[in-house]
Amino acid sequence: MKKWLDFRTASIRIAADAEPLTLRAAQILQEEIHRRTGLLLPLTEEQPVGDVIWIASSAGALPPDAAALAEQAGDTPGCEGFRLAASAQDGRHMAVVLGADAHGALYGVGRLLRSMRWHREDLALPDGLRMAQTPYFALRGHQLGYRAKTNAYDAWTPEIYDQYMRELALFGANAVELLPPLTDDDPSSPL
Repeated sequence: MKKWLDFRTASIRIAADAEPLTLRAAQILQEEIHRRTGLLLPLTEEQPVGDVIWIASSAGALPPDAAALAEQAGDTPGCEGFRLAASAQDGRHMAVVLGADAHGALYGVGRLLRSMRWHREDLALPDGLRMAQTPYFALRGHQLGYRAKTNAYDAWTPEIYDQYMRELALFGANAVELLPPLTDDDPSSPL
């Protein structure tokens, strides 16, 4: 049976000199956890005392214990890749998302979110979580074509589009192609 580590009281830790995209990845993690659980984990550059989730895009930004945990996740990932690990260490729970670059940190945050178990006021990660991933393709995109004759995109609000784009990025997309209404080649729907 899988053992789960409680992260309800964790802090999200970033380096003081984190790249803007790495900082944004940490903010997205904070926002998505809050949206799903109601828990607002503090985002800090200070050394945390208790449970912690580290977000970094270089091993030099991590303390030795977090860097060692990240190394246990596997080989060094390639461009836009990441390492992800979680464990109980010295009486506290620690998770590390170490991107090969800032984009890798963002994609690692997406994978971390998909690895979590959450409910209202509850947040946990599997003990012993270890993975290292590098995208297979350099271009990973999605095409959004506005078609007034469908019942999908034309009913979306700007907030729904924003969440959809965010989730595309969290799942590893690095490109989006938008097609305007005039690109539709049929004057009406067969439906």
